[in-house]
Amino acid sequence: MYTISESTKCSCQPLRPVTSVLNPAALRTRHSISYTHRVHHQNHVWISKWHWVPLTELGLALFTIGGWSWLLWGLFLRTVVNLHGTWLVNSATHMWGSQRFITGDASTNSFWVAMLTFEEGWHNNHHAAPQAARHGIAWYEFDFNWYGICAFRWLGLAWDIKLPKLGTDHALRKVIPRETAGTQNGLLPTASSG
Repeated sequence: MYTISESTKCSCQPLRPVTSVLNPAALRTRHSISYTHRVHHQNHVWISKWHWVPLTELGLALFTIGGWSWLLWGLFLRTVVNLHGTWLVNSATHMWGSQRFITGDASTNSFWVAMLTFEEGWHNNHHAAPQAARHGIAWYEFDFNWYGICAFRWLGLAWDIKLPKLGTDHALRKVIPRETAGTQNGLLPTASSG
């Protein structure tokens, strides 16, 4: 895991006045995006340094309200299940499943892992388009995280969302390493492009 140090240089503009935070329309302008980027960066610096504070507060609150059983179920078991889900995705989807995209690694899409981990099992799709918010690309690949992001976008709470850039005929294309393909952007030509 990497941490962002406070000395990390940011190419952001100086902080904008607080009024831009209160005006949601202003958040979408070029200048206030720099402001939100700066705030986002500061939040990452804080959480990297003080990551233990929210967990400690939650643990104390759970113990105060319900004793040891609340603490064990509400903090420790939840953390263990979350970590095992992460490890399941990173191990099972590199062993079992199907590959839609040739990504140069052993990543696969696995329906059962996806259902257990809120659609993180569409791992080959993630390796083909790592910055995309949507992992379920085909109609049968349910992606409840994507549905939640769409709801936030509809409410105006999310914008500038990255989507897979695989073209309209993504089912016919295979993503492979650039040096292997010898083609532009590392994509094999589709049947329609010759």
